Amino acid sequence: MSAGATLAEISASNPDERWRREQIVDAAVVAAICGDIDLFSAALEDFLPEDLPVFFGKIRRVTHVAPASKEFFEDVWVEGFDKNLGLAGLAIRLACRGRKDVLADGLKVLLPPPPPGIRVDIVYRAQSVDEYERGLIGFSWTSSPTAAEIFASHSVLCGGRPSLVIAALNPSKAIICLPKPRGELEVICDPRMLHHVTILDRPPMFDGSSIHVKDYPPPWLGYMPESRIVTP
Repeated sequence: MSAGATLAEISASNPDERWRREQIVDAAVVAAICGDIDLFSAALEDFLPEDLPVFFGKIRRVTHVAPASKEFFEDVWVEGFDKNLGLAGLAIRLACRGRKDVLADGLKVLLPPPPPGIRVDIVYRAQSVDEYERGLIGFSWTSSPTAAEIFASHSVLCGGRPSLVIAALNPSKAIICLPKPRGELEVICDPRMLHHVTILDRPPMFDGSSIHVKDYPPPWLGYMPESRIVTP
C-alpha cells in the first residue's frame, strides 16, 4: 500500500475532521520511527499549522527515530518542501510559537545529533527586534557574521521587520544539529541553553534590489570572526 493510499484511506474512513487530523499526526510519528520516508513526507505535506505542535508533543516522547527520518527532517527544517504550509524551520517555529519546550525537545529527537565532544566558540543570528525584546530567540544560527547581517538587513529575508544581529558565545552545549553545509554553516541550537547572547548591530533595512551588505559592510564585520568548530 502506498503512502498516498494510506492517507487517502484515513480520510475516507471517518468524516470527522478532528479524528482525521489525529490519525495523520500519528501516521507521521509512526513513519518517523520506522523510517518510512514516503509516509512521513506524505503525512507532513498534509499537515495544517495547528498539527505541528501536536506532532512535536508526541515525537518528543519517542526514544528512537530511524536515521533515514533524521536525514529527511534535516532537509525539511533547512530547505522546506511542503506546498501549502511552506514547511521549513521558520514556518515550524511560527506554528509552535509559545511551545518552545515542545519544539526544542522534538528537534532533539528528529534531527541528527552533532558529533560527540564538538566545540564551537561563537554563532550569529538575525533576530527581529520585537521578539528579542520579549526574550524570544530562534533555533537557527550561522557560522558567518556576514550571513547574519544579510538576513537582518534584507527586507524579504527578515520578513519586513526591524532586526538585530546577535551573537552567542560558547554555544557548544546548546547545539542540537549541524546540518550539511549549504554555503555558510547553519548551527541549530536549543535557545533555552544559550546563556551568553549579545547584540552586535541593528542594520538599516534594504529591499535587496540594488544595495547589498557586501557594498556597505558595517565596521564590526571587520573584527568578528567566523565560527571555529572543533571536533575531538
